[in-house]
Amino acid sequence: MNALDVHRQIAALEIEARGDKHARLVLSDLYEDLGKPSVAESWRKVVDETQPIRAIDSFGVRDDVARLMLDELPEKSFRTRKRVDKMTDAEAAQMASWAKKWIEIGLCTKPADRPLFEAAVRACYRHSGLLEPKVVVWAPCPLVVAYAGPIAAWWCDRIVDASVLASVRASVDASVRASVDASVRASVDASVRASVDASVGDSVDASVRASVRASVLASVDASVLASVDASVDASVHASVDASVDASVRASVDASVDDVGSRREIAVALKQQINDRWFHRFGGQFWSGYGYYWRWGGPPSVTFALDVLRLDIGREQELKARAYAATHASACWWWPGKTFVIVSERPSLIEKHKNGKLKVARWEWIDARGNAQHWEVRP
Repeated sequence: MNALDVHRQIAALEIEARGDKHARLVLSDLYEDLGKPSVAESWRKVVDETQPIRAIDSFGVRDDVARLMLDELPEKSFRTRKRVDKMTDAEAAQMASWAKKWIEIGLCTKPADRPLFEAAVRACYRHSGLLEPKVVVWAPCPLVVAYAGPIAAWWCDRIVDASVLASVRASVDASVRASVDASVRASVDASVRASVDASVGDSVDASVRASVRASVLASVDASVLASVDASVDASVHASVDASVDASVRASVDASVDDVGSRREIAVALKQQINDRWFHRFGGQFWSGYGYYWRWGGPPSVTFALDVLRLDIGREQELKARAYAATHASACWWWPGKTFVIVSERPSLIEKHKNGKLKVARWEWIDARGNAQHWEVRP
């Protein structure tokens, strides 16, 4: 049983345990098995059945992370509506602050929120009809993601059906981002979309794109084109090694002779990087970036959900909030069938007075204990 199944079982038992002594005993035994004797004893002593202990508190899991793990939506203190044909003055007045919030997310230089991202990306896979990734590998910068994702996928292609791997990004994209985009656009009047798009979506997109996104993309593109013939550096190899488990690496090692020379392998890897490095999601740098009127972008979608009180249905909202959380928690990420490789946020972003990027910099300590960095200057 995986961690998600355990959380779901606990959540179901706690609901039942409010009025069922037997369920409380089963729950206590489960906590004992999980190495939580004090929690188990607390449940055995519960007398007031209206005040149960929450599993997410017992495990020390944050509410936002737990909701993603358990496919739960946040509680709402307002009535929702199925369609938005007009904004009130109070709703329109919140657009500027909403845009500011998402611009700050797009330009954030704090350490990545790893628990939130990992819960969110696993939710994105589930909502796309895919098995959750077996491992989420943290890379120090987008350049490592651009190399390590395609390389790890190439090794996996030798073990599983390559067509399945190729469809992972498309599945997440179509099932989550495009699906939410279509639902929201169908439920919001064109004039409202245009207003929110101009004040929120365009504002966020322009700020993040001008400052970072386009420059990082161009830098990675240039680096791939210029250095794909060179060896991948130690940090990239470390990410790949962490992404592909021992059994996969063993199978690859055993099959090298079948492929031929190391030169042939190198040529294949170079082609793989060229063809697939850009099959990534932008994380924080895609804030404000979506389909058509940018309604696939989290700033506009979350504005519709939380400010315009739009009801797009439980399944669509779960998708929307999971995808938004990947933006709010980390930088670039590359989806594989059994793994996800994700970049830390930048350590530094400096802008000129006109808002254009001066420098974006990622800093980290490599496996040998040496300080490393990667930076982008337009």
